[in-house]
Amino acid sequence: MGSIRGRVINEQGAPLKDIRITIASLSLSALTTTEGAYVIDGVAPGAYTVVASGGGYLPQDRVVTVAANEPAAVDFIMGILRTDVEVTTRLEEYRTREADVGMKAPAAVLDTPASIQVVSNTLLEDRNANDAKEIYRHISGITDSNYTAAIVRGFEQREILFNGVRGNPYGSFHGSMDESGFSTSQSRMTNIERVEVLKGPASVLYGSNEPGGVVNFVTKKPKETPDSRGSFSFGEYGLVGGSMEVTGSVASSNGLFYRLAGYLEHKDSFRNNAKSRNLHVASAFTWKPSERWSFTPEYEYIDQDLPGSRLRGIPVDSDGRFLTDISWTATEPTDFTNLLGRVFQTRADYRGDNELLIDATFRLVDYLRYENYHEPRGVAGRVMRREFRDQVRGNDDWTLDANISKPLALGGAGIHRLLAGAVYISQEWLFRFATARQSNLGGPVPDLDLFTPVYGRTRGSDYGLTAANFTQQNVDSGTVGIYLQDQIVLGENWRLVVGGRYDRYDDEGAIAGEGFNATHRALTGRGGIVFKLTPALSLYGNVSNGFVRPDPIVQTASANGPFDPSKSIAFEVGAKTELLGRRLLLTGSAYQVRKTNILRPDPALGPLGTNPSAVLATGAARNRGIEIDMTGSITRAWNVVANYAFLDSEITRDDNLQAAVGKPLPNAARHSAGFFTQYILSTGSRIGLSSQFVGDRTHVYAGIAAPRYSVWDLFYAHHLNERAEIKIRMDNVFDKRYATSSLFAARAGNFPGQPRTLSVTLALTSLLERR
Repeated sequence: MGSIRGRVINEQGAPLKDIRITIASLSLSALTTTEGAYVIDGVAPGAYTVVASGGGYLPQDRVVTVAANEPAAVDFIMGILRTDVEVTTRLEEYRTREADVGMKAPAAVLDTPASIQVVSNTLLEDRNANDAKEIYRHISGITDSNYTAAIVRGFEQREILFNGVRGNPYGSFHGSMDESGFSTSQSRMTNIERVEVLKGPASVLYGSNEPGGVVNFVTKKPKETPDSRGSFSFGEYGLVGGSMEVTGSVASSNGLFYRLAGYLEHKDSFRNNAKSRNLHVASAFTWKPSERWSFTPEYEYIDQDLPGSRLRGIPVDSDGRFLTDISWTATEPTDFTNLLGRVFQTRADYRGDNELLIDATFRLVDYLRYENYHEPRGVAGRVMRREFRDQVRGNDDWTLDANISKPLALGGAGIHRLLAGAVYISQEWLFRFATARQSNLGGPVPDLDLFTPVYGRTRGSDYGLTAANFTQQNVDSGTVGIYLQDQIVLGENWRLVVGGRYDRYDDEGAIAGEGFNATHRALTGRGGIVFKLTPALSLYGNVSNGFVRPDPIVQTASANGPFDPSKSIAFEVGAKTELLGRRLLLTGSAYQVRKTNILRPDPALGPLGTNPSAVLATGAARNRGIEIDMTGSITRAWNVVANYAFLDSEITRDDNLQAAVGKPLPNAARHSAGFFTQYILSTGSRIGLSSQFVGDRTHVYAGIAAPRYSVWDLFYAHHLNERAEIKIRMDNVFDKRYATSSLFAARAGNFPGQPRTLSVTLALTSLLERR
């Protein structure tokens, strides 16, 4: 075996510390020392591309040939990012060569036997993305679903990971300890550095999860290079907002860096009575007491008020045509959804000799959401029946996730990077609710006209709900997961990945006074292979299985529980290639996923005939499709992000509703595509165009459909000076009236898309730095 070593300095000759040196094709890397030196051992003979990046410097790469038992020297002289290289840097940062989500450690995308897409921070900034829903159009096979959920390869994915672990501050468990991504609140992109998506079952790395894939949000971290920036936004529907971020090193400190950020936004809605107010404060520190250790504690405070919510959709006919104006809503001005979330996370990293890596993450989430709202109960002539709901949901959750990995050279058996990990999750969930019935059932809640609604004549306090009317559900859950993985490099062309995991879930609690105690176990595995035809072209295949644990709400005896988890198995093949001098990444994949033991409503309402939440394990589905993603730059001034997905979704078994067999899963579009392009003018200004197409969708269980749609957005950005840029954005340029998704029942209707909206943002950089 050989090695690669060298030194990294800046243009003035000073050594650069903590620059990451990566051999992308081997998933090996090292950080430079205080003297700017680095060493990567255990490298098989051959030709490699070595990349130096980080620290606010322009990334560089070198090609080097390694001989057996001899060190190869590669030095770098790095220049700091400047205005004159901004065009090149912005284009390069649209595509990401590494991602953590596929291997639970930094790994080259070309060497990972799975479909992985990354929405970089540069793309998030250029899109001026604020809502999590805005990013899905940039990833193949992902379309909108209800609230914060998304449809991934035809399956509804409610779980969102943060920094590779569970703990979504915007989520509620909605009866399921694993569906914490579902929320009637709004998931915001403030404090998010990038978004990583791993397609296919990911239970080996992340436990219980839908088989479409997993979405991972990576939060912003402190930087050694000082940076301060702010923004002010205004626009239609009363939009007013601002942000401020400051990061850098603490004066007179040894390896201590900080980041402080605040975000504030207020806006109205095109829906009657609805508004949103968002306050988000984030802070983080990184302490590096030595070359080997680093610690990063983070804290977030989220206060979100949504007056006039919880919103449902617009009633539609069986073909998905809106029955009234898209501004209509069943809610009153006094209705609300209020969220208070607090997050504390800390991560410790240790880098030992010979690429020994150890990391541990502790994440604590305290979540509370209050809701008072009028719920649509069905159309009767020209009015909507309504009931009133008073609810509170709370979660106190913590996660401890630890990993250790090390490469081992085993002669003719190749290089093995072994990963062992364990996770423990403790979750306490509370749901307390009361309901006032609709007028036609003898309740006090009045109907609302669909065409000439008169709001403000009633409110929740008029219905006489008392403590005796409330029902409570509470669950305590403990989760243990243990997993092993081996990444194998066999020569220059072959990469193998094998892994396995054991999970145990212990749930206990009470649902409406009925106690339960359930334990679930699951074994999952994955195997993948990559063949590199050239350093820039990879073919891959994989097989993996997964599971989704049942909701606690269906674990009681009156709901026919307890139930075993649903199970899935997937097969995938694909190709990845870098084009145009590595500026453009093209990924193509074909897959098939089968899911069994799907829980479906019990028409008999359980053994006692009294539980509307009762279910039976009588469902199965099969999804298969083709996906294409392209990310990067065509020329030095023109970049593009484009994707297309074909999905053949089929419900293969439903003993409760035979008419559903042969139909697609809810909100699964047969065709979908996304497109984003930006051109940088010689003046440094940028113009861009974005579009999204989603095909026809049906919701066989709700008995409604959502027609196909396409929307187009425009944006323009202009530098006022070196520190100020103005961004103008127009969404839905042609003012298309469309439905983003169908809700769970015909009475809840379809969610309408945002009408044409103009917004302006003034972005300021280097507010505190001298130039």
